Amino acid sequence: MEAMAAAVAERPDEIGTVQSSPENMVQMIFLLSILFLVFACACHCFVSLRRRDADRRQFNLDEWRIAGLPTPSFPVRLCDAAGCGCGPSCAAAALLVLLDRLAVRPCLRKSLRAMEKAEKTGLLSAVLVDAESRKLLVQRIDDLYDDIWRSSTLTVTSKVLNYAGAAHCLTNHRGLLELAVEKGAESESIVKPIFIVSLPRTGTTILHRTMSLDNDRWRSFHLSDMLCPLPSLVARHDQEGRRLLAEKAAEEFGAVESLFPGWTKLMETMHGFRFDEAEEDLGWYDAACGHGYFDVLMVMYPEQRSKVGGVSPLESKECARYRYAWLHMIMKIYQAADRKETTIEAVKGTPPVYGSVPSSPSQCGIIAGGDAQSFQENGTTTELTNLFGNSQPSADLESVGNKCCEEKSWLCKDPNHAAFLPELVEQFPDAKLIFIHRPPGEIVASMAKLFECFTCIQHVPGRRGTTSAEWGMEALKRTQQFCDGLVGFTRSQEGTSLGLMSGLDRRIDLQFEELVADIPGAIQIIYNRFFPDGPPPSSDAVRAFEMYLQENERNRRGNQSRSLEEFSLSEKDVQFSCYSSMLLAAHLT
Repeated sequence: MEAMAAAVAERPDEIGTVQSSPENMVQMIFLLSILFLVFACACHCFVSLRRRDADRRQFNLDEWRIAGLPTPSFPVRLCDAAGCGCGPSCAAAALLVLLDRLAVRPCLRKSLRAMEKAEKTGLLSAVLVDAESRKLLVQRIDDLYDDIWRSSTLTVTSKVLNYAGAAHCLTNHRGLLELAVEKGAESESIVKPIFIVSLPRTGTTILHRTMSLDNDRWRSFHLSDMLCPLPSLVARHDQEGRRLLAEKAAEEFGAVESLFPGWTKLMETMHGFRFDEAEEDLGWYDAACGHGYFDVLMVMYPEQRSKVGGVSPLESKECARYRYAWLHMIMKIYQAADRKETTIEAVKGTPPVYGSVPSSPSQCGIIAGGDAQSFQENGTTTELTNLFGNSQPSADLESVGNKCCEEKSWLCKDPNHAAFLPELVEQFPDAKLIFIHRPPGEIVASMAKLFECFTCIQHVPGRRGTTSAEWGMEALKRTQQFCDGLVGFTRSQEGTSLGLMSGLDRRIDLQFEELVADIPGAIQIIYNRFFPDGPPPSSDAVRAFEMYLQENERNRRGNQSRSLEEFSLSEKDVQFSCYSSMLLAAHLT
């Protein structure tokens, strides 16, 4: 103790300085202020989060009435509620600017260069690559940015994800264009494709997915094709390749489930996502447009309705012609892959597997894979390796691939076709069409509920366009658009091979109630009418149909309650007299 006292006595000035230094006091006050601000910010975020969660639950009880409403993950809710402390608007603006400059615009410039190169080759349709199409691509990205920026309905996370998705779509746009040029896909011919062109919510999905299991007769696109077209282009009959592709798509889609737990389960009650099964064509329009096609029309419908004439440019006839030209190109790319892979199997002495029944119903219809192209980005260069190999098989062996491809028809489906049938037939002049008719009063409420379920994780409840009444009006407008398209097309085709009563070998009209009562019987009618000289479905295909229908019985995965009253509509609002009088009188036979 005496030693310590002596030491203090020797340094009195130094000790006093430490105890009373004004600089240290300032530092301490500054640190305490920082801690207080952090604490206040955390409290604000917590309070905002709790209030937003409570508002969302109450809004669902009052408006959406969604059974099993998913709750976004904590990071998503925190970002949406408080913008990570800097406010939702500020956070969204900063992230959008960064994404635009660092990701989307560079991808757009690469896509434009790919379009210019493709135009010089003369190998692709001009509507896909000419100066006007390049101008429209830039305009679509500009519109997307503006719509997201000014949207008051989208959450912060939704704004970021939708604009970040444009970079992915543009990468696929460029890669598929380069692949089409590289492999000469334009030399392929798409002969007599089959399109299911009905109104939404009319049983088109179950019909499409069931029919596609007959691998001897049909070729169709799986959801995994559209989600992961690059770097692995997978031919139709490589079962192992298709399985791996579906696993890859499920893994990438799992990111959505991690951000929004329970959303995929919710969608199973309305329209389930099956990566190894046939899916609607509209998935390909994401790459065509350079951004999400259906997503923009749904999650940003208030912005789309505010455009000139109340119609989005994405739903113009010009855009429809562009989309169908793109779909035509995609079909050619995959058909070329199927043809070459079939020839390669013949060279190896191993016949391709068609019509085999997998070990479980959920695997039915997985029929593709094979060699793929490598798609790598290196600055401004893109390398596409040889997809089809360098060997030149004999004419006899090549005819094996040609014969297998010619015997199989494309089977496609998209409810949006109903509004653009003249443009569809213009692109596919020998197409055959399947219509399914259902009273519109049963469709509108179901469609509105689908829209609510699809968008509930991306919208701020209570903002413009989120109430049930607003969704009911949007579903009503879309149904009117589809009904007008079907009626107008049917009238224009009177007496032709696509007429209601005259197009017996190119047009089939089914009634919804009769379809769901006997799907195998409806499929048999389709085969008899479209392929009168061809064989019926094989026993393996019939067994695959039965297995799939048993596994996917109607309402087995649950259902969402919906009624016209829920969406502030009445029976008077959903008469659609022209459609009903013309098409609800049509019958299976």
